[in-house]
Amino acid sequence: MTPRVSVICPTYNRGPAIAETLQSVRAQTFGDWELLVVDDGSTDETAATVSMWAQRDSRIRLVTPDQRYGHPAIPRNIGAAHARADIVAYLDHDDVWLPDHLRRTIDALASADASAGGYEHVRPDGEVISRSSLLELVWHPEIAEMGPLFEPSRVAVRRDVLDRAGGWRPGAGLEDWDLWLRITDVGGRFATFAARTTRLLQDVATRRYRVVRPHRLVLARFDSPAGAVRCRAALEAPPVQDQLTRAAVEDVTRWYRTLDAHGDLVLPAGGPTDLDELLATVDITDLTGVLQELHLLQRGTGVELSMPLWCASEEGAARVSTRLAQVHRRQLRLIAGVVRDLGGVPLALS
Repeated sequence: MTPRVSVICPTYNRGPAIAETLQSVRAQTFGDWELLVVDDGSTDETAATVSMWAQRDSRIRLVTPDQRYGHPAIPRNIGAAHARADIVAYLDHDDVWLPDHLRRTIDALASADASAGGYEHVRPDGEVISRSSLLELVWHPEIAEMGPLFEPSRVAVRRDVLDRAGGWRPGAGLEDWDLWLRITDVGGRFATFAARTTRLLQDVATRRYRVVRPHRLVLARFDSPAGAVRCRAALEAPPVQDQLTRAAVEDVTRWYRTLDAHGDLVLPAGGPTDLDELLATVDITDLTGVLQELHLLQRGTGVELSMPLWCASEEGAARVSTRLAQVHRRQLRLIAGVVRDLGGVPLALS
């Protein structure tokens, strides 16, 4: 009998610890699934552990590619090639689901091509260190361009949309955001739910902490290093930071209301059904700032003031930069004013 959901779990040298992840799938209140664990050439007990669990539960299958890839993208594609269901859900080998994750996923997919739910970040000892907010789960194609919204373990997607998007592509990092963008570009739409049904491991040894950010949003150019240093200090001063935060809140609130007025904004199920009510329940300042960390780089005879972007490709950097310039106009005008006062040339405004 064909399962309703194929769960794909790429793994490498997780050993007996992968049992917690497997058990979290077996504990789902929605039981019509298959779990494909794709072992990317482990040299420890991972394959033996998965095989033992597969003997206990026929819904679990171990997939062993004929070579090691050293990147989760290709194992995820291999898992999809073996999948029998029309819905593909992802679960990384060091994350776990709470028992109602798949049930809520199926409900969300009733009106969408892909889904994502809330999360908890946990330390290796299980301590919860942060939780998703409702604002993180608001979705729109434009919002999807601004950053890596959803980790793989929170996402499920319909197989036909996944195929149209072209599957996973290896890269230096953020390949999940790359795929979600391509799903959006082929017309796929996400639905989200507020329940925090995924527990994501936060550990400096995990791959997400090794993502390189080679691309930048250039904010200004200075003829002298001294001017650039003074500008960075001015922008990082508390009074200016307060002004920038207020401007960012105005920018994002206006943007979200514009998107909502067009009828395309997706609010998370289980939360407020009105945007203003949702905005009143969250701390919007945590998610709105253009300025994260400011870098000074020598370029020819001048110095650039820039901010690293969360993207791994030139195309992604171009999309983020364009959208930031469109959305954060108040904030960028304030930055431009500080830059001019200190003798620089502002570059980020379109």
